[in-house]
Amino acid sequence: MPSYAAGGSGHDAASDQRSEDAHAAAGAAGAGGAHPNDAGGQGGALAEAGPDVSSSGAGGGGCDCSAGECGMYERCGALVDCGLCAGTSESCIKSSSPRFQNKVRTGIDQVKTDHPEYFDFTDPQGESVKIVDGPAYHDALVAAVSAQGLVCIVDPNFDHDIRVRHPSVQPDQAENYLIHTSWEYTAYKYTSTCAPAGF
Repeated sequence: MPSYAAGGSGHDAASDQRSEDAHAAAGAAGAGGAHPNDAGGQGGALAEAGPDVSSSGAGGGGCDCSAGECGMYERCGALVDCGLCAGTSESCIKSSSPRFQNKVRTGIDQVKTDHPEYFDFTDPQGESVKIVDGPAYHDALVAAVSAQGLVCIVDPNFDHDIRVRHPSVQPDQAENYLIHTSWEYTAYKYTSTCAPAGF
């Protein structure tokens, strides 16, 4: 049965605000419910497939579920509809070390260099810069990450995220990254992992 992982390797405060926005929206939509395998049955399947993933307890405060693309809410161990994460009844576990975060960061730097017209560099927030052409930035970043030998798409459920997977290496997982904050800044915040990848 497919599993779903969420983690909190962050980039900036604006990314965290987007996660809070996603939590509030998902809570309002009524996502969730008790998972029948609270002891970690679902999480265990993904943990065996990838060494960087560990199970978290149901409803426990230790899991940072911040994935807007799956309607995830703040508490873990829930049944959620993960859309392209390969169906329903996905479980939330925590991934401690995303595999592709540096490639996403490199891709953002490449887009800044190749397409400065997509940004306003006069109002930076750390290494994040203001985005003035979101759709063009998203498409260019997908191309830049894909050029590094990965498969990358804009998340069809939330266009401020991208989904990234390796073209052939197992396990079959896709990592999700927030690349465009609610305050219109660049980010490379890892939010979640879906297995199987679903694309």
